[in-house]
Amino acid sequence: DCRNAGQVPLGAEVPPYGGGGHPEERAESGADWAALNAEVDTFLARVSPDAGEQRQVAELLVRLQQIVGRVFGPHAKVFLFGSRANGLALAGGDVDVVVLGVVGNTRSTSGQFTRQEKDQIVQHLLALNREMQAAGAVTTSKVVAAKVPIIKCVERLTGIQVD
Repeated sequence: DCRNAGQVPLGAEVPPYGGGGHPEERAESGADWAALNAEVDTFLARVSPDAGEQRQVAELLVRLQQIVGRVFGPHAKVFLFGSRANGLALAGGDVDVVVLGVVGNTRSTSGQFTRQEKDQIVQHLLALNREMQAAGAVTTSKVVAAKVPIIKCVERLTGIQVD
């Protein structure tokens, strides 16, 4: 019996949000939905980045684009992705970026980098990391040569972690 494990078996009745009995036993009202919506809005306001933090991230991206342009030229572009890009970021969360226009398209159809491609990407990241350090743009930084190589750093002006 999976009820003992804190799970509810498929097909079992689950009480609706906020209790109050089975949905057919209580009147569905706009007030119920309005209260739930207000609760969700309050939660989001508490955990989402405020306007000041959003401005800091936008300015950080401009500064990072300037450094990327110096290292790789005007064709290289910084793009935001992850939770900040899709509106699901938490206040104080990191910033995930990708730099496109540095390395040509990979020829691999497996979806993974070849050893040579990965080595080339790591060399580009090392060059970018050196420039960020030389410019005093980061307090800490390191290149992580993982399956998908990245730079993990903390931007000096904002203290925001950037991957």
